[in-house]
Amino acid sequence: MSNPDRPFGWRKRIGLLSPTVIETAAYDFYRLAPEGVSMCATTSNIEHWSRENFQQHVLDPIVTAVRYLASRNVDYIIHTGMPVVTTRGKGFEDVLVKQIEETTGLPATTSIRSAIRALAHLGVRNVAVAKPAATAAPASRSGNATGRRRATMVAAARPNASATGAHQAGSRSAEK
Repeated sequence: MSNPDRPFGWRKRIGLLSPTVIETAAYDFYRLAPEGVSMCATTSNIEHWSRENFQQHVLDPIVTAVRYLASRNVDYIIHTGMPVVTTRGKGFEDVLVKQIEETTGLPATTSIRSAIRALAHLGVRNVAVAKPAATAAPASRSGNATGRRRATMVAAARPNASATGAHQAGSRSAEK
């Protein structure tokens, strides 16, 4: 994976911005990245926000974080995390990408935009996300009041695909 004759990230450096802690992204990135491509990751430390404080608690920290990533000489920036993008409605990923690109002068994307484009490239038109309803107030985003993880299944199908031809991803054990 590493080459002592070349500097780390000699081919490209990807800047990754996560709203909160980065646990598994680095592991997954280096499992898939080609030799010479590195990741420089940071968080924007977003925890509590609402419509009223969105600029101060979400957008301002993102601007600060992408400026930092640009100062680390990355070639590209990807914003990860769904709530910031999806709660603002369809098209907000374009607004966010434009803000990142204008702030840094670098090309950028979001994980949501990348997923949408990947599904379109594969010809997927119908996507269903199934998640059991919680019987009690969730203790966290990944679990319920009993501490068990809730199962999530994502199924996507191309036009004219049979039910057995649907791709399934993201399944988690309900009893973790």
